[in-house]
Amino acid sequence: MPRKTKPMKRSQCVRAGLRCCLRSVLLLSFGAIAIRAQNLGQGGAISMREALDNALLQNRTLQVERISQEVAQNRVSLAGAYYDPLFTTRYSREESSDPGGFDPLNPAVDSPYQADLDLVSADVSGFLPSGLNYRLDGRYVHSSGTRDFLNFDSYKVDAGFYAEQPLLRNFWIDLPRWQIKVNKQNLKVTELGVHFIAMTVIHQTQVAYYDLAYAWENLRALQSLASTRQDLLRSTQQRVRFGMGTTVEEKWALAEMAEAQHNLVLASNQVATASNNLRTLMGVAPENWTQVPLEASDALLTIPQTFNVSESWRVGLRQRPDLLQLAVNVETADLTLKYYRNQLLPSLNLFGSYKLKGADSIRAFPTIQPEADLSLALEQIEDRAAPNSAVGILFSLPLGFRAERANYRSGKELKKQADLLVKQKEEMILREIADAVDQARFSFDRVEAAREAVRYTADAADVEEVRQARGAGLLQLVFEAQENVANARIAEAAARRDYNTALSRLYYTEGTLLERIQMDVLF
Repeated sequence: MPRKTKPMKRSQCVRAGLRCCLRSVLLLSFGAIAIRAQNLGQGGAISMREALDNALLQNRTLQVERISQEVAQNRVSLAGAYYDPLFTTRYSREESSDPGGFDPLNPAVDSPYQADLDLVSADVSGFLPSGLNYRLDGRYVHSSGTRDFLNFDSYKVDAGFYAEQPLLRNFWIDLPRWQIKVNKQNLKVTELGVHFIAMTVIHQTQVAYYDLAYAWENLRALQSLASTRQDLLRSTQQRVRFGMGTTVEEKWALAEMAEAQHNLVLASNQVATASNNLRTLMGVAPENWTQVPLEASDALLTIPQTFNVSESWRVGLRQRPDLLQLAVNVETADLTLKYYRNQLLPSLNLFGSYKLKGADSIRAFPTIQPEADLSLALEQIEDRAAPNSAVGILFSLPLGFRAERANYRSGKELKKQADLLVKQKEEMILREIADAVDQARFSFDRVEAAREAVRYTADAADVEEVRQARGAGLLQLVFEAQENVANARIAEAAARRDYNTALSRLYYTEGTLLERIQMDVLF
C-alpha cells in the first residue's frame, strides 16, 4: 500500500481543452436547465438525472467554490506579472538662475548664470525568470541660457543598459519564482476542491433523492393501510348493523382508522421536508417554490454489486480529491523548504553596465545667439565616441543568518506536518472505505430479508382476513396483520434506500462518484 499519494498529472493543454468543451456544453444547456429548474420549484415528478444536473449547475456551495478557483487563477496571472517589463518616461522643463558670488565651500561656483533646460528620459526595466534584473535607459537634455555673461546652448544624449545576475542566493529560486509556483500549486488545490465539493454535492443530492423516494413509498404504504382500515371499518359497521359484531369492535376499528390518518399526516410532512431538502441542494430559487412537493420518478432499485475492499482502497488512495489536495500541499511545503535552503547562501551577484554618451555645446558673446547641433551629439552615440562600461561582483553576507536559519527550521517542520497530514488522511480514507463496503454489503442483505418479510406478512394478513371474514378470527389480529404488512413494506423501502445510499457513500469515499454517474466538473 503506498505511503505517499501524488496527484494525477494532467497537462495544461488537455485541461484547457476539457474546460472549453465542457463550458460550451453547459452554456448550450443552461437555458433549458434553468427553465426546468423553475418548473421543478413548482413541484411534480423529477428524475435523478434532472436533480443531479441542476445541483451541479446551481448549488450555492459549488458556485462559491468555483469562484475560489477563478480567484486562484487570477493570482497565478498576478504573480506572473512580476516579469512584465516596466516602461517609464519623463519630461521636465526647468528654469534656474544664480546671481553668483563667492562661496568659500565651493570656490569654483561663483559666476552668475541663467538657464532653461528641457529633459526627456525613458527606460525599460524588469526581471527575467533566472533572477536577472535589467534596465535599458536613454536621456536627452537641451539647455540654453547665459553664464559668465556669455550665451550658451548645448545638447547631451546618452543610452545604456545595466544587468545584475544572482549566482548563489536567489539563483535557483527567489521570492517571485517561489510565489508563482506556490500560486500554481494553490490553483491545483482549488481545482481539486471544486471536484471534491461537486462530488460532495452530488452525493448529498443522491441521498436526498433516495430520501424523497422513500418518503413517497412510505406515504403510499400508509395510504394503502388507511384504505384497508377504511374498508375494514365499513365491513365492521355493517356487521354491527346486522347484529353480527359488537360496538367494541366498531370503536376499535374507528381508533385504528384515526391512527392511520395520523400516520398519513406525519408521512405527508416527511414528503414535504424531503422535497424541500432536495430543492435546496439543487439551488432552486425560493421565489419558484410552491407547496406542491417534488416526486421521485426513478424507483429505488436494488442492483447487486461486487465489493472488493482492497481494490476500493487502491482506487481511493489514487483518486480522492481531498487526499490529492494534501499531496499538493506536500509539494508546496517541499518547494518552500527549497526556497528557505537557498536563502542560507550568501549573495554573490554578477553585474555589468554599458553606456554611450554624446554632447555638443557652444558659447558666444551676449550679442550672438548660439545654436548647438543635436546631430553631432547623436553621431557621437553612433560612433561610440564616449563609451563607459563596467563589470563587477557584488557580495553580501548576513552576520548570523538567524532569520534564514529560523525560516529553514520552520520549513522542515511544516514539511513533516504536511507528510503526517497525508498519512492521517490515508488512514481515514481506508477506514471510511471499509465502513462503506460493510454498510453496502449488509444493506443488500437487509433488502433480501425485508423482501422475505413482506411476502410472509402479506400471506399471514391474507389468512387472518379470511379467518375473520368467516367469523373464526379476531379483529385485533387482522389489525395487527395489516399493520405488519405496512411496516414490512416500509422497512423494505428503507432497506432499498439505505442500500442505494450506501453505494453512493462507497463511491464517494473512493472518489469515483462523478465517473460512475458519468458527470464531469467544469475546471
